Amino acid sequence: MMMRVLLAILSFSLMFEIPLSVVINEERERYLNCDVYTHSADIPTQNTICHRHFTQRKFYCRTWQCETPRCPLRRQIPRPRDCSYCPNTCTRWGKIYNTGDNYRCQDGSNFCLCIEGENTISTRMATSVYSICR
Repeated sequence: MMMRVLLAILSFSLMFEIPLSVVINEERERYLNCDVYTHSADIPTQNTICHRHFTQRKFYCRTWQCETPRCPLRRQIPRPRDCSYCPNTCTRWGKIYNTGDNYRCQDGSNFCLCIEGENTISTRMATSVYSICR
C-alpha cells in the first residue's frame, strides 16, 4: 500500500514537474542494547562487537563510544578498530583499564585481564545474544 502511494506521488511530481524529495526512514531492528542486522556488509566496522545467531540468520551488534585517554595526546597509542590508550593501560570496548585490572568483557559472559595495550587475556565461555545485548 505504501509503495503505491509513493509511486502515485512520484508520478504526479513528474507529470507537473514539481521538485520532490523523499526521505525514507528505515528503523533498524533493536534487541536490548543491540542493533540487529541481516547482512554482514551493513555492520559498522568501528567500535562494534557482534554475535551471529545462526538459526535466525541475524547479527546482534553492540557499538560503543571511546573514553578519552587520561594522558597527553602525544603519548596516546592509536588502536585500529578500537580506541586509543595510554601507556600502562588497556582499552577494550570503549573503556580504559589500568594494567592488572580484571573486568567483565563486552560479550557479557567472560572476564578479561588488562596486561597492557592490546594485550588483554580473557576466559573463553560461550556467549549469547542476551549476554552481549544486555
